[in-house]
Amino acid sequence: MSAGVSPSGVTPFNIHPNEIPIIAVRHGEGERNHRGTHIQGWIDDPNSYLNETGLAQAEIVGKTIAAHYPETVAVYTFDLYRCLQTTQAIAGHFFILIHFGISLKES
Repeated sequence: MSAGVSPSGVTPFNIHPNEIPIIAVRHGEGERNHRGTHIQGWIDDPNSYLNETGLAQAEIVGKTIAAHYPETVAVYTFDLYRCLQTTQAIAGHFFILIHFGISLKES
């Protein structure tokens, strides 16, 4: 782990008062990720949902973002369930809505 990087992988930084940070977060670990045997892409079935490790990862990221960026105003995700699970864990630390956008999928 490099200096300045927290255990969650979120690196806090100073923000100029006129700047708005954008933080990109990859979904937590799913069973397919854990096994390392399949590339899941846009597959959205129970084997691609977050496992216990992935849920814990998402919770840690949510806590870390809340600690460093308490004025977070929006979270965005696309419609895969593992992404929604990750986003819910992050948004749960704030009183904000989750915005969905299919255009956020990688191409």
